[in-house]
Amino acid sequence: MNYQDYSHLKWQDFLVQTFTWLQNLELTTAPNATDSDVYTVLVQQAEKPDEEQISFDCPTLSAEQTTALQTALAQQKLKKVTQPMTVFAAGQLYILVPKSKYKLSPMEMGLQAGLDLANEISSRAYTSVAVLPGEDVCSTKIFEGLAAGLYQNTLYKGKSNEKDLDNQKSELPSKLTCVGTHITSQMLLESRTMAQAKAISRSLGDAPANKLNPSSWAQMAQQMATETGISCTIKAKKELEALGMGTFLSVAQGSNHEPHLICFEIEGQDPSKTAVLIGKGLTFDAGGVSLKPSGGMEDMKYDMCGGAGVFGSAYYLSQVKPPVNVVCLIGTVENLVGPDATKPNDVFRSMSGQTVEVKNTDAEGRLVLCDLLYYARTNWNVDFMIDTATLTGAVLIALGKYGSGVMSTDRAFGDFVVECSNMAGERSWQLPLWPEVMDTLKSSHVADLSNIPDPGVRCGTITAGAFLAHFVGDTPWAHIDIAATGFHGAISGHPKKGASGVVLGTLIKCIEQKYRS
Repeated sequence: MNYQDYSHLKWQDFLVQTFTWLQNLELTTAPNATDSDVYTVLVQQAEKPDEEQISFDCPTLSAEQTTALQTALAQQKLKKVTQPMTVFAAGQLYILVPKSKYKLSPMEMGLQAGLDLANEISSRAYTSVAVLPGEDVCSTKIFEGLAAGLYQNTLYKGKSNEKDLDNQKSELPSKLTCVGTHITSQMLLESRTMAQAKAISRSLGDAPANKLNPSSWAQMAQQMATETGISCTIKAKKELEALGMGTFLSVAQGSNHEPHLICFEIEGQDPSKTAVLIGKGLTFDAGGVSLKPSGGMEDMKYDMCGGAGVFGSAYYLSQVKPPVNVVCLIGTVENLVGPDATKPNDVFRSMSGQTVEVKNTDAEGRLVLCDLLYYARTNWNVDFMIDTATLTGAVLIALGKYGSGVMSTDRAFGDFVVECSNMAGERSWQLPLWPEVMDTLKSSHVADLSNIPDPGVRCGTITAGAFLAHFVGDTPWAHIDIAATGFHGAISGHPKKGASGVVLGTLIKCIEQKYRS
């Protein structure tokens, strides 16, 4: 392989301690409350401000337990629970977790409860924890939210912190029981694996660009595939040139690191169909010659969160066999300023044969993805493909930090992706690809397409999706823009600082639901 040797690195070097804790955690299910150090009980939000008694959302609590808890709270003169708290009642410890004040889906409600629970768990040393079920709350999502809340990236701390880190590790519970007759062992397996996959995705997102670059990412992808038993091929610069991926290669011209195409192939139960997941993997995006302003540029290490979501999906599918074959493609590259960097108005030929005038070098993600989309649909008999990226800052204007943008050439398929995102507890909204917007990318007088439209067009998120739509042909396709949610997002139930792990659940849910028997 023609890429820098990072063989001294192991893919596990990028994994946070939460991943190992999840591997070793004794995760069980029980039909009724079991002996544990502490029981987790959800608390209903008071419907009226003058309500005198706290009510619990926990069908498995006995009348005696309910009375004991209410008595203990009354003794503390508490009339409401506004944040997680630990209560001792009738010889048993309970963690009371208030349900969100917002009207959320059962998945979001569970994820948020788990995040809140993590704040109380992390401050105390419990060996075993039982999560009691609530109404309209997904119990396994409470576990996933807990895992997300216990995530801490200490990989880049100095040696002076090692003792503190060892003490911190010992405080995490070694056993967690999800109480409820509806929970199966398969559901627990899938939930644990999802939590691990999200820890991987977030760990990659949080990695600084001097540690995770296109070369080291390619190296660790090979290692992960070998360990998990899935197929992985890497294509470096010369191979990308041979394929004619001119737009992808144009993004890398200012960097010393070669671009790489990472391809995972996972065998499914029905090999006659293939789904493709594609992720943008900009390990750092300075904007190229169209340089970004310095304020906020430090967050551009997160411009690979789409690729991190696809990488996490590949790990998940290596552990939970998908219903059909799945191909996971990640285009990893740096967009920097250098003597050979792409200049505004340069023209490149894409793998599809269409030429593109690069009017803005900071609109680079679409230049990577368009070649990958064409590569996918011409190399596999694709049933559907979804690409995801931190693509446009404009999606912040459209949806804020509260949801991801979805675009598709088939509105029904776009609606399906949105439905799956809601089922995963990852909120999204479909934006239209109007034909007039599609034509705005044909404004170049020297090339077939421009990578951005003329300034008066605006609607930056939609025009980015429209650009990609020129490369998908008739293949069912959707794009998910996570620029506002992939990091520092604000969706209930997801971390608000650093990489969020948002989109991974949506990608997996799309594969599961599309082929549900």
